[in-house]
Amino acid sequence: MVAAKLVQLYVVTAIIFFAVDILWLGVIAKNFYNRHLGRFFRERVNWTAASIFYSLYILGIMIFAILPGISDASLARTVILGVLYGLFTYATY
Repeated sequence: MVAAKLVQLYVVTAIIFFAVDILWLGVIAKNFYNRHLGRFFRERVNWTAASIFYSLYILGIMIFAILPGISDASLARTVILGVLYGLFTYATY
């Protein structure tokens, strides 16, 4: 795959990821996280750590879910691998 296509795929993945993440963290699960995890939250976001985490996490989605699905031309494989990647990574949290 050409580098320009990989960058384009990364950007599209990041946009979709952030849209879902903002919806989840800001609307759907906001009260749950505040109630159960609020004492662990910092008053200010560490933007350096957040940027590094999200950059690597999105790269992981591409490597472990999207690119294998593209190589097999299988949306089902992409979805299954993406769900497993999310399950395994968030289970460590």
